[in-house]
Amino acid sequence: MRSGEDPDLVRALVDRAVPLEVCLTSNMHTRTVPAVKDHPAAAYFAAGVPITHNTDSRLMDRTTLTDEFWLAHTALGLDAAALAGIARAGFEHAFLPEDVKRALLAEVSPAIEALA
Repeated sequence: MRSGEDPDLVRALVDRAVPLEVCLTSNMHTRTVPAVKDHPAAAYFAAGVPITHNTDSRLMDRTTLTDEFWLAHTALGLDAAALAGIARAGFEHAFLPEDVKRALLAEVSPAIEALA
């Protein structure tokens, strides 16, 4: 999560649309950040870096994707529009064929847009 220390790297992530997979709970458990509120995910999102929320290890971290989104909202202050953008990014950057991603996005976009 130290990408933010290098402005050139952040620009490259934005320019190349390289997504960062973020698991707030895991990063706190592994002491990558001292507390969730200190996580740079919101700053990356604000800078235009595509981020996705993930669970890393649901059993070890005892988290769900819902929990990760709730933490992003409560601890990082991300609003519904930001969370909708992050949810959309998860589909846009999935390791799937483009036609499958388009079909999934078409299916979930109304629900995602309703959140924003």
